[in-house]
Amino acid sequence: MNQEQESYISLIKQTSKETIRIKKTGWEEIKLPGHAHEKCQIIYTLSGTLHVQIGSTSYFVPEKHIAWIPGCTEHELSSKNRQVSLVIFYLSLDADEKDTALKRILHLSYQLLHCRELEIYCFQGDGDRTG
Repeated sequence: MNQEQESYISLIKQTSKETIRIKKTGWEEIKLPGHAHEKCQIIYTLSGTLHVQIGSTSYFVPEKHIAWIPGCTEHELSSKNRQVSLVIFYLSLDADEKDTALKRILHLSYQLLHCRELEIYCFQGDGDRTG
């Protein structure tokens, strides 16, 4: 992990519960080693593809798709030597508000990003994927 990535993950960990942090990457290769933070993570692939590794399971996220990573889930992100552009949302959710908040956030993300067709991947951290 390079210094910029370490600094940003540190910033995420220090962000208040009420704050939703949004990051848009430029065209870059993604290679982020295993890490975890309390924030839930929603990743929209604007262009290119993304690989998400959770435990021994690897997930492929195609272009123009959204991935959900629950908070406190150890994960790795990589673009397998391809340059990608992402929009990443970091937010805190209480257990009783996750389903409702996730649906609202994904709907808002969809509206904001004006994608054509959308498939949503929810990575549960136990090898299961719902979509």
